[in-house]
Amino acid sequence: MNQIQIAGVVILTVFYGSYYFKLFSQKRKGIKTDRLGKGTKDFSTINAERSLKRTTVALAVIQICSLFITDPNMSISVNEIIRYIGLGVACLGIIFFISAIFAMGNNWRAGVDKDQQTQLVINGIYRYSRNPAFLGFDLLYIGITMAFPNWILLIVSCMGIVMMHFQIIEEERHLPDIFGDEYIAYKKQTPRYLLFF
Repeated sequence: MNQIQIAGVVILTVFYGSYYFKLFSQKRKGIKTDRLGKGTKDFSTINAERSLKRTTVALAVIQICSLFITDPNMSISVNEIIRYIGLGVACLGIIFFISAIFAMGNNWRAGVDKDQQTQLVINGIYRYSRNPAFLGFDLLYIGITMAFPNWILLIVSCMGIVMMHFQIIEEERHLPDIFGDEYIAYKKQTPRYLLFF
């Protein structure tokens, strides 16, 4: 393996490892974190969440496979500098994602969940972004695609980013019912992603 491949393995291990570590540590506390496609929700929400879940799992597998594609006919040719920039973008995704799960504490959930009591988190990284965990996934997808470009990864990464955006929209539809005016005020003063976005 070359340096870029080693860096890719480390980045994916840290990112997905932190996700599963949080998932299992909350499960030990009796908290059901993975709510994607589960619970009492309307049909469109259930389907959107199940599609997102399938896409993110497929993307993780495709990302891992992409680390080892060396056939020039299967990959997209890019400058070595672009590949290193991609690794940096992916590392930024790790920072956003891990900051988000730490800030959320035991309030972190994946998917809409009206059945479990949680508190609205507006501190830490959530002062700057309403969706830093989703932003972390997006940056990981973009960065890994830049570092290990191939057409399948590019297409599925774009699908994943679009589906994450639709999941955010879906969650924003439900959050005022859960948190009321506190969420509405938070939404007005904090960007969906970062800065002005």
